[in-house]
Amino acid sequence: MDVLLPITSYPAVVSNVGLGRALSLSVRLGARVNALVQEMEIAPSSASGEALLGASDIALGVEALNRDRARNARKWVEERAASLELPLEVAALRPADVHRLSATDHPVS
Repeated sequence: MDVLLPITSYPAVVSNVGLGRALSLSVRLGARVNALVQEMEIAPSSASGEALLGASDIALGVEALNRDRARNARKWVEERAASLELPLEVAALRPADVHRLSATDHPVS
C-alpha cells in the first residue's frame, strides 16, 4: 500500500505533529510513503506595487522563508521515517515544474 503525504510550506508549514501521526499510521498499515513537498513562487509585482512597497524584496523574502520551511519539513520527515524504518520517497513540486508538465502533457496544436 502507498500513502501520499503532501507537505505544504505556505502560508504555513504542516506541523510536525500531523506529519508524525501520518508516518506512524503508515507504519501500522505497512505502507510506503510518497511525500510531495510543495513549494511556491510569487509572481512579479506591478510597477506601482514595486514603487510603493518594494514588493519584489518582500516576495524574495517570502520565497526564501518558504524554501527554508520546505527544506526543514523534508529533513524532519526523512529523519522520522528512517527512525521508524518506514519506506519513504520524497519529491519536490515547484510551480516551474507544474508549468513544464502541463506544457508537455497538453501540447498546443
